[in-house]
Amino acid sequence: MNNFVYDAAVLVAADRNVRRAWAEHKARLELGLIPLVPALVVVALRNRAAILTGDTSDIERLIAASGREATVVSV
Repeated sequence: MNNFVYDAAVLVAADRNVRRAWAEHKARLELGLIPLVPALVVVALRNRAAILTGDTSDIERLIAASGREATVVSV
């Protein structure tokens, strides 16, 4: 299978430096495969939805880069 998506759990594992997550990532990159990552900002902007996040600064930068507006709620 050439296409694959990282769900939130994989991203959390990578953030926590879980070796298996990084090993899987490296193996796929070595095969020339690039992960797809869910784009919550795109979904939120398309649906005019508020974004609940623990990282408001990153989300606000992404929204600003889109040239659109969205409500960001810090949790």
